[in-house]
Amino acid sequence: MSKIKPKIGFIGETRENILEYLNFAARNHFDYYEVSAEGINFNLKPEIIKKTREISKNNNINLNLHIPYFLPINSLIPDISEAAIKFTKREIILANSEAHRFAIHF
Repeated sequence: MSKIKPKIGFIGETRENILEYLNFAARNHFDYYEVSAEGINFNLKPEIIKKTREISKNNNINLNLHIPYFLPINSLIPDISEAAIKFTKREIILANSEAHRFAIHF
């Protein structure tokens, strides 16, 4: 029987502190970090994205993206569901194959 090794990680509160949270994950040997899509600054600058990728790659930290709960893609209100789908597509592009998982709310 093979051993099961649990994966240890956490979700950040907002994107503004992504490098701080990711460095904490690296120092404490976490397996993953979940990038929250909440906060004032949704759009990360290219240099922040580059640094995020470097830290995660150099420390074997999987990146997961978490779409906010207030953007359910199956909303009965078309404006909300369309905005949620548009936002989710943008997140997938942002991940650029770096993210290992997505948390999406229905």
